[in-house]
Amino acid sequence: MKTIQFLLINSEILKINKEPFTILIDDTGNIIHTIAKADLELFKMTNGQFPIKGIKSMLQVIYNPKTGEFYEDVGIDVRDNNKKYLNVRSDPLLILPDQTVAIFTPDIGC
Repeated sequence: MKTIQFLLINSEILKINKEPFTILIDDTGNIIHTIAKADLELFKMTNGQFPIKGIKSMLQVIYNPKTGEFYEDVGIDVRDNNKKYLNVRSDPLLILPDQTVAIFTPDIGC
């Protein structure tokens, strides 16, 4: 198992959880697995009610499952524990190393 820190910078989500989610993923886990598990944590905190009206998950805000790509208007900063940038935009299925920190900044409403 690996520990990943995940933060989605959005005012509605930050009202509920100001700190990054600490997510445990399998050794073969990627950023999609991480975000899905963070969604589960957020659902527990909100009794299943996503804080952004009309949206069902953090993954929905930042990732297009039909194309397998993150939306262009999403800022992505994912780094390993040595601060090396990990290009998950180009490869969302990249296996993340332990102690990765992922920060996503969606431009919702544009």
